[in-house]
Amino acid sequence: MTRSEPFCRRVRGREAARPWREPAPSAASRGASYRRVVKWLMLPPMREGRRAIVLFWCVTACGSATPGAGSAPPAGLPKYAAFAVPLASDHDYLRGAPAPDYWALSPYYVGQQNDASCSLASLSMLVNAARLGTRLGTEDALVTQPLLLERVDDRIWHDGVAENGDGVTLDQLAVLARQSLGAFGKAPRRVEVTHVPAVTPEALEQLRATLRQNEASVHDWVLLNFHARAYVGVGDYGHIAPVGAYDERQRRVLVLDPDRTWYEPYWVPEEVVLAGMATPDASTGQPRGYVYVSLCDAAGCGP
Repeated sequence: MTRSEPFCRRVRGREAARPWREPAPSAASRGASYRRVVKWLMLPPMREGRRAIVLFWCVTACGSATPGAGSAPPAGLPKYAAFAVPLASDHDYLRGAPAPDYWALSPYYVGQQNDASCSLASLSMLVNAARLGTRLGTEDALVTQPLLLERVDDRIWHDGVAENGDGVTLDQLAVLARQSLGAFGKAPRRVEVTHVPAVTPEALEQLRATLRQNEASVHDWVLLNFHARAYVGVGDYGHIAPVGAYDERQRRVLVLDPDRTWYEPYWVPEEVVLAGMATPDASTGQPRGYVYVSLCDAAGCGP
């Protein structure tokens, strides 16, 4: 990412400066806008494409932007966007569903080390989860962020996740996912990048298919690359996080956000997940998207 658009969270704390754009709506008007749109979206019949387009408008137009670069965000807004539901407030799905990815990833859920290292935190979770079932000895440490960075030893990654670094792009993330697993003896059979240029019914169905496949297996994972404000309501920066679970019945995704300073895992509607990825990465001009990583293919699973 370029310095003009921070990746992950370049400045710490809500009292610190962030690069904001549009004038801020009041807390009351923002909440009212969300409630009106959500109520309308729930009325049948709502065609998928229309619903996705409206949700894209809502996460971009109703989000809590703050006026003026370098100014602090306004006080009095909810911590999360109206669409985001913290896991602590709603964990019924995990009580009744197998949710293999959640139980594989959550023991290793860590926060990013600095404002640029969401990719490193996300991949450390993934590699630890991939070692499920691997016979480990007393000499085998868990895959910490410093250890992973050292083992992969990629200069782009070193520079990207350094203090004041620019993070990594979606395509670089895919390369690093393969290298990270390989550094710990795992050979992924599939590492697939999907850029999301627009919010369309076809893109939504493709995302759903990937999430369904991912939710059915403990041997694969999805890494999201999105614009932060779309998911949580604040933040003009790109971000990376693994999918913790997919609740198909309620059409929502559990995001294991590595920004542990500010967020816990939270549920986001699948249309919002798509809309947050259908945003341009300023460093490449390409849309963001997601990476699907699997240790298996039609021929079987690798080591």
